[in-house]
Amino acid sequence: VSSAFVALRCPAIFSSSPYNLAAAAKNFLATLPAHQSPIFNTFCHLKSPAPLVLMGMGGMALMAHFSAPDFYQSLAGGGGEAENEQQSPEDKSLALKKYLKVTLMGYPAVALVNALTMTCGFLTFGGNSAGMILNNYATTDIGAAVSRLLVAISMIGGFPLIFMALKSAAADLFGPKPGSSAMENSDQKQQKLSKILFSSVLAISMFVKDAGFVVGLNGAIMGSAIIYAFPSLMFLRLAKSGRIAARKGERLLCRSLVVFGVLSALMGGGTTILNSYFPHLLK
Repeated sequence: VSSAFVALRCPAIFSSSPYNLAAAAKNFLATLPAHQSPIFNTFCHLKSPAPLVLMGMGGMALMAHFSAPDFYQSLAGGGGEAENEQQSPEDKSLALKKYLKVTLMGYPAVALVNALTMTCGFLTFGGNSAGMILNNYATTDIGAAVSRLLVAISMIGGFPLIFMALKSAAADLFGPKPGSSAMENSDQKQQKLSKILFSSVLAISMFVKDAGFVVGLNGAIMGSAIIYAFPSLMFLRLAKSGRIAARKGERLLCRSLVVFGVLSALMGGGTTILNSYFPHLLK
């Protein structure tokens, strides 16, 4: 719905849009402050930090890797990992086919929605496009108000899924190993972990107001890590242990990808921080 609204308000698609610069005095543009009003031809394409910021946001747009195991297990019957391992090969094959179908349908759909929203939003507001594009639209625009409400409902509904992925990853990283004596009173530790993580997320959200900064920084760092660094490191680890056969060229390629991932994370993350908090350093 929000993507459709952004497209309907795009003057490049509908010249009758109330955000068309050709009739600025008669539409919503007259009510917008300067930092929300459309502005174009402001960046040199070679010197602008926009490409690196966009790459970071693009990495975040399709990042669902942290919930992938949960999605697969739910399609495999909803049991735990141990229960799913006891399934027959036919059931595992069926679950994998379902998982592939959901993945092949979900990723293109998400990519299309993100590309549509990004393109139409930029064609409407140009260089003043906000990280949360709906913030650019006038407060008197009923369509924008409805879209903001729907996005808020979506974020509230999706927060438990993301938080559970965060909690699961934190428990695996910092928690005791299964079967150890430290696993006792695990319920109390899980509750304590939930309180710490939720309080941390809440504290960060109170100080960071730019959604674009969060998306760009997370995408630049984690996107680069998941796409380039982590798979290569896992391959090198398996090759070193002898569990898989790896040629010299494959090892060299993986090491190159790790280096590229680190550089991409540093450049993308650094540019996102500078663009959000120290933009004068990029001019």
